Amino acid sequence: MEQFKVRWSPDGRFLAVPCPDHSIKLVERSSWEVSASLGGTHSKTVTHLAWSSNSRYIASVGLDSKVVVWDVAARKSILTHGSANDLCQVEWNPCGNMLAFTDNTGAMYIWDDVVPVDQGHVPPFERKAVEQGGVSSRGKRRSGSNAGANGLMSDLFDDTAGVDAIENERMDEDGSAGRGNHGEIDEGDMFGDDGEEITDALDDFVIDDDGAGYVEHQPPKWFALGDQQTQSFQPGSTPWISDRRYLAFNMVGSVVSIAQDESHNTIEIEFYDKSLHRDIHFSDSFKFSMAALSEAGCLFATTSTEFANDQSLRGAVGKDEISVVSYKGFSSWSSNSDWMFKLPPKEHPRCIATSSHGAVVITSQGFVRFFTCGGAQKHILSLPHRTVTCIAHNDILLVILEAPGSIKSTHGSRRLEYEYVLYSMDDQSRLASGPCPVAFSSEIVWAGFSEEGHPAICDSKGMLRILHQYWKTGSASWVPVLDSRKLAHDRGKRETFWPVGISAKQFIVAACYGKARFPSFPKPILDELEVEIPLLHTDTQVGQQEAKSLSERLFHEQLCGEAERTGNEYPGGSAAQARDELEQDKLLLRLVQLACKSDKTQRAVDLALMIRLE
Repeated sequence: MEQFKVRWSPDGRFLAVPCPDHSIKLVERSSWEVSASLGGTHSKTVTHLAWSSNSRYIASVGLDSKVVVWDVAARKSILTHGSANDLCQVEWNPCGNMLAFTDNTGAMYIWDDVVPVDQGHVPPFERKAVEQGGVSSRGKRRSGSNAGANGLMSDLFDDTAGVDAIENERMDEDGSAGRGNHGEIDEGDMFGDDGEEITDALDDFVIDDDGAGYVEHQPPKWFALGDQQTQSFQPGSTPWISDRRYLAFNMVGSVVSIAQDESHNTIEIEFYDKSLHRDIHFSDSFKFSMAALSEAGCLFATTSTEFANDQSLRGAVGKDEISVVSYKGFSSWSSNSDWMFKLPPKEHPRCIATSSHGAVVITSQGFVRFFTCGGAQKHILSLPHRTVTCIAHNDILLVILEAPGSIKSTHGSRRLEYEYVLYSMDDQSRLASGPCPVAFSSEIVWAGFSEEGHPAICDSKGMLRILHQYWKTGSASWVPVLDSRKLAHDRGKRETFWPVGISAKQFIVAACYGKARFPSFPKPILDELEVEIPLLHTDTQVGQQEAKSLSERLFHEQLCGEAERTGNEYPGGSAAQARDELEQDKLLLRLVQLACKSDKTQRAVDLALMIRLE
């Protein structure tokens, strides 16, 4: 028999009752009749709810993995937050605009500034009570090493009344409770044990309630709250736009899924180079939710809703259904190069990759499954359950993972650290690995390879980076080569750039205007952004020449290193290599000339020493 936990409002007027129809009924104490029903947001049973301390709001969690904040007076929901895991419990901070909730993995989330007070909503606490608590109360809680943690745990388990009573007793016993004889705040109570000033209680003294901007907004406070489920993505994929979405979009071409009916979708593979391959159209009864496209073939997969990101939910299979991996080869000499595998129950793809050297499927069991282009199972290895994405080019596989430990802010934002691993597609050996940097408070949104075969990533702040010297053991490092957000700002346009590919000198993107974040249909015309390494003073002639010189040298070293790693000749042969080196020397000579004109003798000498003497 189902059980529902009911909750009295702090003012004693209402009893909140979760009901089988996924709503919350408010029973008035004076008449014992239902005075209101809060519904229409939860799609499954409400498992736990909590009142704010001023009885103005209810927070609820349900089996649909949603946190919903309800305005009791308005009889409607004002905020909804989704989670990747089942949620267990929710509680309000009794004297702040903060909510805490937990999930079935043991992780605890802190949601700060829950109620949008700046939009006219009443705060979820009584200001008078906070003012009476004052700074001294907070100072007392900070004095013990575990006081803050114990206070939070008490709030989570309905012990707020007990904690308040203890605090009141301390106030009575101490008399002044951290104040001087005249009731003023004692200077000693304004500092913690380590001498750090306690200013939390005064952070919200001035409220920017009219939007005038005279309050400086503080950056999010970050707390480690346990591992969160990693969200994986496919490079070049987009959400559904009406009845279609890009499953893959790169320098080879695009893979588009078009919704038809409940039984099937249609897949369209379109190539940029029509001389190599004809465009392909076929009916998709599996409703593939991810794809990886290369010149040799296209790899498709279905995945579970448990591991699919929001982009692929329409095509995802149920949690207990079987996932499928399918490969469509473009080989002209083989009459049947297609193959398909069904994964074991409860094992689903997280991300996939393919190149001319084979195919890779990284699954929810932490397996990395290697296949040949013909479908032979070549190797299997294990990775932590933190894979973000993967991409392959020729004989190299790039895997991006979240670094151990997820970080969340009190505002619900994520601050992620990443790692990368480079594998050989041929012998599955590890070529390089290490940290993968991103801009502060950003995430990796794209990973790929340049046309010359160099690994590259782009974060949500628009910073493009390439992996340099990965062919040397222990020497690999990520080099920023373009700040695309700054470039859009310099253009004076409200646009973002959606990554498609990269060459030695250009970043290939689809420009998205206004609030759009993804390319639309029909397929947009691609833009070519010149690579501009973000050196200082690039608005001057010297800065521009330095950036150009570094760019030429960097990509020349990339070509030399890749030739050394693969044992191949420098692209274009030794004559092309000598020509590129001569061009670099010319750029250095121009810089020497500029240094001499401005009487920068030491700089001229430094630059001269960088010129090749061969």
